[in-house]
Amino acid sequence: MKPCLKSVSLLAFAALFPAAHAATLDVFVDPAQTWLGYTAVFNLPVDGGAFVFSEFYGTDTAKLPGGFTGPVAWLAPSRIGVFQGDTQNQYFSDWWKADGSGGYSANKTLEDFLYVQNDSLAGNTVRFSGRVPTNTLTGPHTAYAVIADTVGNNYAGYAQQRTKLVAGETFSVSLDIAPGHHVGYGIMVSGPSSPDASLGSLGAVEVSAVPEPATWLMMAIGGFGLISMRRRS
Repeated sequence: MKPCLKSVSLLAFAALFPAAHAATLDVFVDPAQTWLGYTAVFNLPVDGGAFVFSEFYGTDTAKLPGGFTGPVAWLAPSRIGVFQGDTQNQYFSDWWKADGSGGYSANKTLEDFLYVQNDSLAGNTVRFSGRVPTNTLTGPHTAYAVIADTVGNNYAGYAQQRTKLVAGETFSVSLDIAPGHHVGYGIMVSGPSSPDASLGSLGAVEVSAVPEPATWLMMAIGGFGLISMRRRS
């Protein structure tokens, strides 16, 4: 075969079998994974919304507060900041501003993140799925399922995909992760700083894995058996 014809043949062959795309890797809520806690602090949107600083809690996720109850992950708005009544604190004005009615309103927005970091997923499409048993968040706080792609600390080169978490519903969120980047997936609560809140007064969101079809089948069989027993009795 002449060289020119050989080149054309190879091109035609390649067209029939295009290069394989990166895989789609599925991840779920799994308490066996190492879950980390992180809070990012931003100026209010009316003040430009710029990133200010972050707090990394490592595996001490109770400081968020957040964690696991059995196989169910939960997350509540964090209480980072200065208490509203602590007006003599030198950082008070960083966290609160006069609301014009003799009181104060939050001066920062927080994003609290309970997540797994698994950089071995980079270079693929990552899909995070699950269900939301409950969501009792109150006021302006919103819960999301999130996949984050970063190339450094403190949101440097930050990209993310998120979807709102609704009680009683399932969720799925996907993001293409560049090779060599950091990969984080988990749940986020976003809203104004609320350091005066305590004992879950702002509610929390719960997230779990979706039961496998076999699990649903076993539950259905169990329910059918229970009905049969009741009919016999």
